[in-house]
Amino acid sequence: MIIEFDDSLSCALFSLSLSRCGNTIFKKHDGRCVQVDCTGYMKTPLGQEAPCTLEYNPICGTDGVTYGNKCAFCSAVANGADIDQNREGECPQVDCSDYTHPHSSCTLESLAHCGSDGKTYSNKCQFCNAVEISDRKLHLQRYGEC
Repeated sequence: MIIEFDDSLSCALFSLSLSRCGNTIFKKHDGRCVQVDCTGYMKTPLGQEAPCTLEYNPICGTDGVTYGNKCAFCSAVANGADIDQNREGECPQVDCSDYTHPHSSCTLESLAHCGSDGKTYSNKCQFCNAVEISDRKLHLQRYGEC
């Protein structure tokens, strides 16, 4: 029987049988449960990084960060990052550097931006205003409606 436990302390996918059968429980990896198979990735000692290859096979995390490969992503998960895979490939980016202060008015152009808060912003100006108001915590999930 396979059971998934999803908590912030330790991840899941345990092999579990009834105790009367004499089987034990096995932890698959440190961190929370995620869509990527992070089997074998364990928390690294404080101040140390996991030894990952330089292979570039990007994973976009739900935190808007592009991780260079599975190792970098799974190491972040194992070390407590509250993330999951948003998509394979690089995260979409919007340059909001011109928006250091929210603009009081935006054009009526329509090019939807789906934010990490689950809201659809009708264009770049409205999205970048929300990014500023969120102290740059908001990031783009994808172009188009949420």
